[in-house]
Amino acid sequence: MTLTLAGLLLSIVPAMSSHGGDKARLSAAARSVAAALALARSDAVMRNAESAFVLDLDQRRFGLAGQALDGALDAGLSVAMTASGAASASRGLIRFYPNGGSDGGDITLRNPAGGVTLRVDWLSGAVTATRMALPA
Repeated sequence: MTLTLAGLLLSIVPAMSSHGGDKARLSAAARSVAAALALARSDAVMRNAESAFVLDLDQRRFGLAGQALDGALDAGLSVAMTASGAASASRGLIRFYPNGGSDGGDITLRNPAGGVTLRVDWLSGAVTATRMALPA
């Protein structure tokens, strides 16, 4: 009986820990992308000039336009972007203006633990995050 219970626990723990790892990676990626979006907005306001956040879907990198894209996305993440600005089919941008506004857009990150959508408001340039639960 004890060996059966121990075997059952050992089979459940790895599944639970990998799900926890996926959740942590999703949260970390969402925080990193949200921080880069906020940096682009701050850059536009401080320099009193347009600034842009760039997401390269092919290379899975992101950052400020005109600089090295130093943000990286985990290979286990599914990434989608909806924005009016696009340098190409695989490279999207969200522009921020000196008044703090933007042209708006959404970035959705997903993995087995669920998903997060980061929405950039066109009027204020504010970034909000909405968590999506796993499908039942």
